[in-house]
Amino acid sequence: LDFYRSSNYGHGWDCGYKNLQMMFSSLLGNPQMAKHLKQFGIHEVPTIPELQGRIETAWKEGFDEEGQQELKHLLDETKWIGPMEVCALLRSLRIRSNIRDFSNTVENRRLGIDKLMSWVTEYYGTRCAQGKIAGVIKGPGMCPNCSGVQKSKAFIPPIFMQHPGHSRTVVGVDVFSNALNTRVFVLDPSLKFGEKLHQVNLGEVLLGRGSPNLGHLSYQIVYIEPNPFFADKQHWEQSKSVIKYC
Repeated sequence: LDFYRSSNYGHGWDCGYKNLQMMFSSLLGNPQMAKHLKQFGIHEVPTIPELQGRIETAWKEGFDEEGQQELKHLLDETKWIGPMEVCALLRSLRIRSNIRDFSNTVENRRLGIDKLMSWVTEYYGTRCAQGKIAGVIKGPGMCPNCSGVQKSKAFIPPIFMQHPGHSRTVVGVDVFSNALNTRVFVLDPSLKFGEKLHQVNLGEVLLGRGSPNLGHLSYQIVYIEPNPFFADKQHWEQSKSVIKYC
């Protein structure tokens, strides 16, 4: 996965596009996904204008008609996009994606975060090569599920995560042995990492319960299903009218 940072020109409105570009960089890195996307003329990570055009094409094909009525058009505009537009675009490319909503309450701001953490842990855990997250790992590259002579690393697409006013990309989860401390590995397009992603301050990308960056009242995520492609045209057509939070 390649990191895409918001430009000075973007002034914040382009964060959704940058996260979508990170999503495509990951998909294109997987041979099966890359082959699928080439059928739609996508050979490299689309530019923002190209993403805008493809979202408008998805609208014309009947995906997320409510979004089209609200935003009208995107090309050459500085309008924000969110989970609905991301999901509509992915589904128009015949990729099975869905949206989930995690909401806190004013009285209990941890309610939605606890559910979000549990869901992300399960998302990565069930898709790991061996169907579970390994136990205590002593160092980088030492996961028993993905190391050794016969490597069988599973492809796990990143997650598009949005809260009011901003969006980010979730690329992993860090689970401590006591299962009480869980942190999500998040790439924020507004951060200036420089050229070396491995030199970042882990406090900026590993967010746990109680983190100021996980204190919003609501979060919506877009994720790709384990079986990522629609099996037939009928299910694909049905997906046009089912883009909603669950």
